[in-house]
Amino acid sequence: MEPINGWNGLEEAGSFEKIELGGHICVIVGARTEVSKSGNKMLVIAYDFAPEDKQQGYYDAMLAVDRKKDPNAKWRGTYYQGYGTEQSNPYFKAFINRILESNPGYIWSWDEGSLKGKKFCGVFGREEYLNDKGESKFATKCMYVRAISEIDNVTIPEDKLLKKTSVPSGRFTPQQAYASHLDIRDDDLPF
Repeated sequence: MEPINGWNGLEEAGSFEKIELGGHICVIVGARTEVSKSGNKMLVIAYDFAPEDKQQGYYDAMLAVDRKKDPNAKWRGTYYQGYGTEQSNPYFKAFINRILESNPGYIWSWDEGSLKGKKFCGVFGREEYLNDKGESKFATKCMYVRAISEIDNVTIPEDKLLKKTSVPSGRFTPQQAYASHLDIRDDDLPF
């Protein structure tokens, strides 16, 4: 094995405590409007865990580590809220009302920049995805926004699983192979 160049000055990889599932007090660090790939309007909220949260500054610390490896690293704590359609507008109104309830005196003026510094209760759960090797993994994400006053009463959302589909016999990709697995609960196992 050949020595690695710069070994003595190399910083070892750190590890991050996993985000606890359930309610967190979040603070908005930025907001902007975008159009999704499908052409729908959405509000993109960048948030972090507030100073009074049990995991304060989580995404800020993660960005600092990410930027040591890649100066163009992006902020990871984001929440997307659609608006502008008959379907999305009721959810957008619910989102804004939870922000209003969590920030007494704040008035929504249709300026997304005014959301910076506002707090909310983010409800975190797990979402399944397939990595580039076709392996099933879980990401912890903000699934819902609630008023901060509800933080003690939130329940951890059920895992959001990928849809399982059947695959014809023959050769198939790892993603297809995973998708063909049956949904077996622990109590269905023969041991």
